[in-house]
Amino acid sequence: MIYFVILLAFLADRVSKWWAAAYLAEHGTTRVNSLLTLREAYNRGIAFGLFQGIGPVVGWLTIAVVLGLIIYLARLPKQAWLMRLGLAIFIGGALGNLVDRIVLGEVLDFIET
Repeated sequence: MIYFVILLAFLADRVSKWWAAAYLAEHGTTRVNSLLTLREAYNRGIAFGLFQGIGPVVGWLTIAVVLGLIIYLARLPKQAWLMRLGLAIFIGGALGNLVDRIVLGEVLDFIET
């Protein structure tokens, strides 16, 4: 069941990025409200745009971390369902970003607060 959550999170990542790329290409930056703006930005580094240009290193690091998290997830007791759920969503998103790094060489970020 938890691996289905990973798949759903991965698919949500892929679909949201596909939608955002198409929407923002047509409409440009969009202010949704005072707290949320949709803006197309590509990240070749790690979180928050740090260490730009080290995409291949981040890709290999992502693979190692995801494998470690999957092993950790498999060893967590079923009673730790909230931790398992959070890890599954995190892993799905990380796999989505990994696909971006492999296919595009960068990750599409589109949520600005």
